[in-house]
Amino acid sequence: MPANHENDDEVSIDIMMDVLGNNADAPTTPAGENFDLNMPTGSVPPYNLYPVPAFFRTTHPEIPADSIDVPTGNWVIFMTQTLVSLPWGMVFKSKDHLKASVQDFSVRHARREYRVVESNPKLWKVCCKWDVETGCNWMLRGIFKSNMRLFKITRYAGPHTCLMNEVSVDHGNLGKSMIATHLMGMVREDPTFAIKNVRQTIKDKFGFEIPYHKAWQALKAAREQIYGTWESSVQKLPRYMSALQNGPGTVVEWYHLDTDRPGLHMLNYVFWAFRPCIQGFRYCRNVISVDGTHLYTRYKHKLLVAVTLDANNQVLPLAFALVDEETLASWTWFLQMLARHFLPNEDDRVCLISDRHPGLINAINYVPAFKFPRGCIDFVYGMYVRTSTTNTRTFS
Repeated sequence: MPANHENDDEVSIDIMMDVLGNNADAPTTPAGENFDLNMPTGSVPPYNLYPVPAFFRTTHPEIPADSIDVPTGNWVIFMTQTLVSLPWGMVFKSKDHLKASVQDFSVRHARREYRVVESNPKLWKVCCKWDVETGCNWMLRGIFKSNMRLFKITRYAGPHTCLMNEVSVDHGNLGKSMIATHLMGMVREDPTFAIKNVRQTIKDKFGFEIPYHKAWQALKAAREQIYGTWESSVQKLPRYMSALQNGPGTVVEWYHLDTDRPGLHMLNYVFWAFRPCIQGFRYCRNVISVDGTHLYTRYKHKLLVAVTLDANNQVLPLAFALVDEETLASWTWFLQMLARHFLPNEDDRVCLISDRHPGLINAINYVPAFKFPRGCIDFVYGMYVRTSTTNTRTFS
């Protein structure tokens, strides 16, 4: 049975950005432009063509052309209105650069789909996706040249003689990395860039209507490329907390879990509070309101927050904690940290307002400073609305 190379045309965003360069932010085709998905290969496409990035050439200044078995000459224009092709002899930094270039060519210019026939570390071969149904002979083969340390197109047959699939309005080779590359600038300017805007942007730029799941994956990839993943953010947390402690009086408390690897600890809780908030609480009423909120990540982490009101009835944030879940253990640890830094005297007592989460109510038994728990009136009203069958307007 032949090997399955179905997903072997996908490359990283870094490679795609290296290939596209500034062309990812090129002006898009105006909305409403009619795209002919069946236009022949080589026809003038409805967008601006661009010259090849620096590494798309057939010779290198530091290596004599004759020694690497490529034609002597200057730059080779990758795509123009007269040469919309991938010529024999073109060289690439790596296999991934070759794959990204073929993907870009197939989406922007040929507007046809291809499939991977053979792939290994030193060879990449593709052909027209519809070669069996239509008899299209388009194919490309790139091989790693050890004397050049580069990938080179050693065989190319084109252009396509088939028509684009009339049933599909998507392009099978328009992957999430290529889409994400074209979204980078927009996502950087607007982190709340919506999926519907992703789909419209790709339709305006390429004329293809991508499905929801592909738009979602591309948007996620673009955001992670710009802002990092949850895992990378957690890895930066110690440096961030260390930077916060440059502020005089800022307190940071860690609670780690031991692992089977010496010197390696797993983060469980982290607590932090700023000196102005700690000092400011001395002049506030002895009432603290606490609550937890979800962090919208793939993990079930929670952010615990403590606030109070000053003499001017303005909210004063006191402390924060990142925990794995709202449990008896996490709430007990959070209240202990509050008592340690905000209630230094053993006889200090405060009124604690909360949504009466079971873990929190049980945690109060372990921290004497919070001996007078009270329920939040908004929470009480919400419970009344959910459980009562009477007219709630009279209650409000």
